[in-house]
Formats: sequence, C-alpha cells, structure tokens
Amino acid sequence: MSRLTALFLFAGLTLLPACGVGGLLTPFIDELIDEIFEDDQSGDQVPDDTAIGQAVDLEISNGGRFNCDPSNGVNQRVATVSVQHTGPNGSDPVRFNFIPESGSKLSANPSTVTLSRGEVDTIEIFASDCDFTFQEFRIRSFFVGDEGVPGRSTTTVLIITNIASDLTPAITTMDRVTGGDTQDEFIDGVSLVPFGEAVAHGDISVPDKVPSEALSEISYFGIVQANLDGTALESAFTGSDPAYPLGEGDFGRTIRADTPVAMSSGEYHFVYIALDGVFELINSNRIWRFGVAFDHDGNTGNNFDPPAQTANDPLADTDRWYFLDRNPGSGYSLRRLDAGQNELGSSARVILFENAAVFVIPRSEVPGPGAGFRVFTFTHTGDFGLSASRDWSGDHHPLPSLASVPD
Repeated sequence: MSRLTALFLFAGLTLLPACGVGGLLTPFIDELIDEIFEDDQSGDQVPDDTAIGQAVDLEISNGGRFNCDPSNGVNQRVATVSVQHTGPNGSDPVRFNFIPESGSKLSANPSTVTLSRGEVDTIEIFASDCDFTFQEFRIRSFFVGDEGVPGRSTTTVLIITNIASDLTPAITTMDRVTGGDTQDEFIDGVSLVPFGEAVAHGDISVPDKVPSEALSEISYFGIVQANLDGTALESAFTGSDPAYPLGEGDFGRTIRADTPVAMSSGEYHFVYIALDGVFELINSNRIWRFGVAFDHDGNTGNNFDPPAQTANDPLADTDRWYFLDRNPGSGYSLRRLDAGQNELGSSARVILFENAAVFVIPRSEVPGPGAGFRVFTFTHTGDFGLSASRDWSGDHHPLPSLASVPD
C-alpha cells in the first residue's frame, strides 16, 4: 500500500470542531492557507516499479489540506484529485475506485472512474460537515479485471486534513496582537509535524510512547517576529483595557513570568504551538509543562549537555528555557531559566487560546545571531513517568536539530 507522501504530515487524530473566524479575519486566513500550500502538489505517487505504477498519475490540490468554513460547511468541497492513465501503447484501461473509511465524513464524486490510455479525469472530494480534523480514504487503482493482482493493482491512502481546527486560534491570537503584521512571517514559519508517532522520553530507560493525553501532542508549531510599539503593547497587554489582561480574558488566558520585567516596545518573537486538545479541558489532576527551549545566542559552548541517562532530554543543546508549568492546586507558572537552571527575569507573556499556546518573547532575550529553538510538552502524575505505570505523555519538535529563529 502506498501513501501520498505530500499528505504524510497531518494534523490531529482527536476530533475537534473547526474554529470559525468572522469579519475581516476570514479572508486573511484563507489567503494564508492558500499561500502556505499553493505549491504542495503531490504527483506520480503510485510506485512506478510496477506495471500499474507506470500507468497511473495522481495529483491532489493543496496537498489534501483545506480550511473548512463552518458557515458553509455542509457538503463543502475540500480537495480535487486529478487522475491520468499514463501507460504505454496497448495498455489495458485503468479503473480508480475511491473508498472512504467506515463512518467517514468524506465522499468522492464520481466514486469510480475508468480511463483508457492518455485520458485524464477529475474527482472532487466533499465533506459532509466541518466537525473533524483528519479523515482518510483509499484510492484503488487497477487494470480493469485485475483488482487485487500484484503488480496490476495498488491502493493509495489519501489523507484530508482540516487545517482550520488546529491553526486558526494561533493565527487569530497573533493577528489581534500585531494588527496583521505577521502575515508573511507566518507563511514562512509554519511547520507541520508527524502525528501519532512514538516520542522518546528524556530518560533512555523509559520506552518510547505515542502521546496519549489530550494537549500533549503537537500538531503544528512555528515562530513569527513582529515589532510592538507602545500603542500596540497598550492595546494588547499593558493598557487600562487590554485585549490580553493577566488571567482569564475574552480571548483566552494570559500568563506573565513569575519574575516579571516590564514590557517595552521593540521586536518580539511569537512562538506558537498548536496542540491536540483545548486548554479549557486540560486535565487539572496532572502535572504539565509546555515549553520553548532556545539556543539564544548561537554559541554551542554554553548549551545544556544532558547526562547519558537522559540523553533524549528536549533541552539538549539549548541554553534559555521558557517553562509554562501547571500543577494541581496552584495553576499556571511561567519561568525563564538558563542552562544552569538559574531563574531569570522576563517580560515574556504566554497566551492560551483554545488549542494554541503562543509565547510572546522579547527579541532582546533571544538576541542571536544563529539562534535556534525547540518546542515541547510533558505531563505526568508526579513521578515523571519513571515508575512501572509509565504514566507520562509528551512531544517535542524538532529533534535532534533546532528550528531557526528569524534574524
């Protein structure tokens, strides 16, 4: 069985309702998503080392990722698949069957296509509603009469991802703070990551584990840089009626550092993490950590080098850490530490909105050049997952490398 490789990096398995965004933000988000994925075309994805592979060409628009519009979510077209019979002269006709998974919200029109050599056809994929993050169906391609015959038939898994449910909270949060000044940076900075894969515990004695707790698996992450002048800071954080007051607000929860430093105008990094759940439903009986680890100055000589037993620690090769912790009974805490675990003052803020954690960090705290970063999550019940129960869950990206911080 083959998989459309351009679709392999998909968002979430947890079903979340798509997030509607009204007013002027809707065309803004649509434009962003169109630009992000305008070149994400997958073609000729059926293995070409077989007779059927040499006779079949498949292409899907936008890499199977779309922004489902809840206001127009009934039977919305979410993808277009182009199929072509590219076999040599004398090849038998090829039939394509589009088969959704059981209970799928997706359907194909037409669901079956038969092509002679050189012919091309288009199949439209529709979703019955927007209430999903990830759906799949199979494309069976075979020479007529040879379904199931090795070398004469193949099955391709087609992934369709509703990007709105994961990215919209992060986009809207940054747009409110910056007034839309992060558009180009967002396009350059978004990173899609594999979902449902086993993750290494920091301690090498603990087996790898697929994240199992909602909010512990990362769907997307990235970094955006924007200048916040005095007016923007007052409007967002420091004025008499800011959009993001400390604590619970209309647009989520905002946390400042335990050792706070006054925010001042200048360049800020927005590190955003889209997760597989919503913060309103966080399991408050667990211990949580959401973080960003930087090599803040590009100097490898002052980075954290974990001991061999904890070689998988996501803090490896970094020297400035922003820890957003949540403990039962005490709520959220935000700290900035160096590689020696000394706590430093910070004017950073973290905004938690639906499934997004957005770290707003002054560029002066990450001066570079050559700075890099990694995002991570970790949750446990008090023993860090080291006991026999192995009750932990978490994720980290990228590893072992670091993502680049904009200069």
